[in-house]
Amino acid sequence: MSNREDDDPFALAPDDIHVWLSWLDVPRERIKDLTAYLSPDELDRADRLRFEADRRRFVAARGILRELCCNHTGTPPEQIRFTADDHGKPRLADLPPGLDLCFNVSHSGAAAAYAFALGAEVGIDIEAPRPDFDDAQIEASLLPPDLIARLLDAPKSIRQEAFLEEWTAREALAKATGLGMAHYLAGGVDPADEVGWQSWDLPKVRGYVGTLVMPAGKWYVSCRQWGA
Repeated sequence: MSNREDDDPFALAPDDIHVWLSWLDVPRERIKDLTAYLSPDELDRADRLRFEADRRRFVAARGILRELCCNHTGTPPEQIRFTADDHGKPRLADLPPGLDLCFNVSHSGAAAAYAFALGAEVGIDIEAPRPDFDDAQIEASLLPPDLIARLLDAPKSIRQEAFLEEWTAREALAKATGLGMAHYLAGGVDPADEVGWQSWDLPKVRGYVGTLVMPAGKWYVSCRQWGA
């Protein structure tokens, strides 16, 4: 895979994959603007979250997704409509004729990651570091037993990062294939044996770990930050 920077950050070629990273703890005025983009269903989902910080981050993640989709499609953010395929994977509804835009999104803690491609299924996952992380979380993860043993043997200073690398690789692949996370946990398929797919590690910032999965081939992957 290679990187290719274009003058227009939203100009997608057939062999491009665009990744956007965004922080979700944004000012209240920004939250107000993003809230105005959301559908009644999204607003209802936000209202059901118990903590205000989680509600604000959910609104930010969904509103930013709509802004990014707007820039790729030309449709105003508040008019973007989503649907889902047979696996429950989100899709853009009412795309302009001839635009086969695929996307995937993940958010965890104060960060979100978004991936866009033309006519190619992509999966992305990002996970926040946890200050209370311990070996019990690895043991309870339902990862294959031999992998759990290897993770527990890793130096303590890198154990959480190693665990998140393995987890996000599986989660991103599950989202790209539509097969579900259980397919790649204990007793399931080793991601390394899943023919036809490849992965790319997201930049590690503030301890966050992420993975992008796309079909096997030559891709130009660009990774940019959205907002301040």
